[in-house]
Amino acid sequence: MRVSDVMTTEPITLEANASIQEAAALMKKFNIGAVLCTQNNKLTGILTDRDIILRLIAENISPFESKCKDFMTQSPVTITPDADIHFAASTMAEYQIRRLPVVQDEKLVGICTLGDLAVEATPEAESVLQKVSRPIRKEVA
Repeated sequence: MRVSDVMTTEPITLEANASIQEAAALMKKFNIGAVLCTQNNKLTGILTDRDIILRLIAENISPFESKCKDFMTQSPVTITPDADIHFAASTMAEYQIRRLPVVQDEKLVGICTLGDLAVEATPEAESVLQKVSRPIRKEVA
């Protein structure tokens, strides 16, 4: 099975110059945990709900005055639509990520999430979830 068989073909996108508040509003409206930041249909980054909490709210930074481009993950790990879903699962596990933007010929064509893999009940889905959810231990001061 290929990524193109399970991916979301119309991901929610936003220009990188949009405010964090706009991104959060889209996440709420569509009940999603990330928006893909684009420019001319080319992926420039990904902004997750976790980014908003840890990079803005925890630091007391205003989401109304902040831009996605300043807090998004730039050059995120991507995958092609013809990649095997087992490769997608192993990539998510390796990088401890839950979402893979799908790019073909430098154009954003979709997103493949851990949820997409779980719906297909791939044997790797449970293993990937365990690896992605593994905490990175850091000393707390």
